[in-house]
Amino acid sequence: MRRHFIFALSLLLPFALAARADASLAGEGNALSPFFGGWVFWLVVGVVLLLLEMTAPTFYLFFFGIAALITMAFAFFTNQVLILLAVFVVTSAFLLIFIRPISRRMFLLAKESRASNVAALVGAVGTITREVGGDVSKGTIVIQGEPWSCIGAGPEHLPKGTRAKVLRISGNKVVVEALPPEQARGEQPTDESQS
Repeated sequence: MRRHFIFALSLLLPFALAARADASLAGEGNALSPFFGGWVFWLVVGVVLLLLEMTAPTFYLFFFGIAALITMAFAFFTNQVLILLAVFVVTSAFLLIFIRPISRRMFLLAKESRASNVAALVGAVGTITREVGGDVSKGTIVIQGEPWSCIGAGPEHLPKGTRAKVLRISGNKVVVEALPPEQARGEQPTDESQS
């Protein structure tokens, strides 16, 4: 985290030094020139950092980019280099310390909570619509209204109409096994049937 913060500050340092030198030569104290202290500079920095975040999603540069855009809003009211840099540093620190962990947690929870595409099929139950004859013969299973190519998990023959469960994905086919009769009818297994 500290490395990214230093990286973002190093992006700003040459511009700030050049602006300071420009302002000193103009005899304006610590006021910035119109470009370096203006909203255009902070807009460019913010957009560049957001674009860099898109190329290397570290989830750090995004917050520096947002901080630069917030600093841009302050640049409409003042062109004092120290005030603008302080706004950028404080805003960056706030976003990284307080907002980043919350955003990251929300992003990761949303990502982990749902399986996507065929990965969501593992564990699903469907009905065989074209018989499956072991590892060699390919059949068809309908899961949630969609047909999928399937193969059997073992040498057993699974006739049309058999309720089956998806065990795993193998290439572009799902590997299935027949459900026990009590589960196929929707009944719960009893203690006697488990003995």
